[in-house]
Amino acid sequence: MLRYVSPMLLVVVAVLQMSRAVHGAITPSKGGGFGMFSTVDKYENRHARLRIDGQAIVLERNEPAFHALQDAVSAPTTAHLDAVLDDISTSRALDVGQVVVLEIYGLSFDPATGSLHRERLATRALTVSP
Repeated sequence: MLRYVSPMLLVVVAVLQMSRAVHGAITPSKGGGFGMFSTVDKYENRHARLRIDGQAIVLERNEPAFHALQDAVSAPTTAHLDAVLDDISTSRALDVGQVVVLEIYGLSFDPATGSLHRERLATRALTVSP
């Protein structure tokens, strides 16, 4: 029985890693692979831009959207971006027709020029409806 424990444990870990990758819970710097050393696109180098009708807004730490925003910056999936927009639309008094836009930016390295530049990783918008 002991000789089957190691292979079974490896299979369980592999299945967990694959499911986390599919659901957007793994980033290059947080997934246990060579990606954490081979990219400049890490959580620390990402930022979010959040606007309501073109006006930039800042989230406070006690707002529900703040914690959802951390997930969206780490793994900018549609589900994470929508969670931020939903939290903002329910926690703030927004008028019908107002547009909330969330953009996530990260760093990218151009090997041809040896330079870093910001690139938009994801964008999501929500129009407040009645």
